[in-house]
Amino acid sequence: MEVLDQKAVTKLIQSKGMQTMADLSEATGINRFTLTQIMTGGRRIVRGDTANKIKQYLAIKSPTV
Repeated sequence: MEVLDQKAVTKLIQSKGMQTMADLSEATGINRFTLTQIMTGGRRIVRGDTANKIKQYLAIKSPTV
């Protein structure tokens, strides 16, 4: 299990842009309900593979992550 830092969550929210949660789910490989919980603050502790998927997605969207 891993705790997501607020910076990563904020970047994930900002990267969403005009995408639907279903599109973001497809792009990250994370279940859309899990993404919704993460983005609304309902979940900060996630499995290691979920945290890695977020980090990989953010690295593609913004090389400065």
